[in-house]
Amino acid sequence: MKKELLSITDKVFLSVILLIAAALRLYHLDSVPFMHDEFSALSRTSYDSFSELIQQGIKIDGHPAGTQLFLYYMVKLFGWNEFWLKLPFALMGIASVFLIFKIGQQWFNTNVGLISAAFASVSEIFIFYSQIIRPYSPGIFSVLLFVYFWNRLLFIEEKPSIKTCIGFTLAAFLSSQMHNFSVAQAGLIYLSGLLFLKKDNKLQTKAYLLSGIAALLLFLPTSPIFYHQIFVNGGIGGWLSLPKSSFIIDFFKYT
Repeated sequence: MKKELLSITDKVFLSVILLIAAALRLYHLDSVPFMHDEFSALSRTSYDSFSELIQQGIKIDGHPAGTQLFLYYMVKLFGWNEFWLKLPFALMGIASVFLIFKIGQQWFNTNVGLISAAFASVSEIFIFYSQIIRPYSPGIFSVLLFVYFWNRLLFIEEKPSIKTCIGFTLAAFLSSQMHNFSVAQAGLIYLSGLLFLKKDNKLQTKAYLLSGIAALLLFLPTSPIFYHQIFVNGGIGGWLSLPKSSFIIDFFKYT
């Protein structure tokens, strides 16, 4: 991969794409009502202590702690205000469009990056999930950020910088705290990266492995929550029941 400089025209196109992405996500954001899933999350922010939040607001859920913790403190600051609670999620949606551009540019070229970002900027599913206070927008953002640093670590920097390693580690940790799908995706991407390590670049191998270990160490304090949600709860109250033994067969029948 080689670094591709943006022309004036490319910068104009990218700016227009990001402005459209921002307009579609921010226009009348305060008029977008909370939906059922959002009320569920908001109802689990009214605890008197951090311990109660973990035990009664997070462990009973099926998602990692990151988004719920964030909402807990946001509600303390702004109450149940639609605009201020939704704003960080919308901003992560806009930032995701930019990251899609950067990754497309890194993998292919500037044109591919611009076209990919243009599709993401107006995609209804991207817009919808950027306007709800659930783990989906943060999950997409954290995985894309992880891929951005993964590219830099493996394919762009011959000698990985400390900045890139820290970004890689933090993005992996963020992925683990947003959604179980995002941590699964980041984990698979990390494992695939082992296939691309250059045998003659020991510095890169060391940086990649140590960054992965650092991300795992950051995750360890939250592992009891993951264990409780997966192996103790198994389901989410009356929302999602425990899977039956015939789940795989039933799933393919449904599909």
